[in-house]
Amino acid sequence: MWKASPRCNAPFLFRRLHYFAGRRVLIHVRVFVNFTTARGI
Repeated sequence: MWKASPRCNAPFLFRRLHYFAGRRVLIHVRVFVNFTTARGI
């Protein structure tokens, strides 16, 4: 369905990509903070 009109679903795909990227960055930041606090830096 989205192949017929890619321009219509472009914002939706971009929003999904941005959402997943934001979640990945948040997870990386959380792991980095936990690692640094565990080492006592």
